[in-house]
Amino acid sequence: MRVTSQNVKLINYICGSKNPIEHDRSKLINLVLDAVSVNMYLDKMNPDRKIYIDYETEHTEYSPERVDPCPDFYGLFTLRYENYPNETIGDPMTIDELDDALFILNDFLLKI
Repeated sequence: MRVTSQNVKLINYICGSKNPIEHDRSKLINLVLDAVSVNMYLDKMNPDRKIYIDYETEHTEYSPERVDPCPDFYGLFTLRYENYPNETIGDPMTIDELDDALFILNDFLLKI
């Protein structure tokens, strides 16, 4: 699910969070605004690579044939390209890791 300021209230679970959900929702709204800020820089440099935050709403389905551990990404976030939504930037992240990633992207793009 693409995360927007309007649909943040639909998120009831955030993997790995120790905070109340209301706190994480307000943090997530700020992270959406950070993604918008990143996109303002990217719009000038490469508009084809604008990003958005995606939230995993489904549990991983396990196969009886699978013998290795199967990770479940439910409640985690990914950064994705708007024009290439099947491509992710990095691995699935907790809300704190997402905060760090967007901070690094903003800081990097500000200095270019």
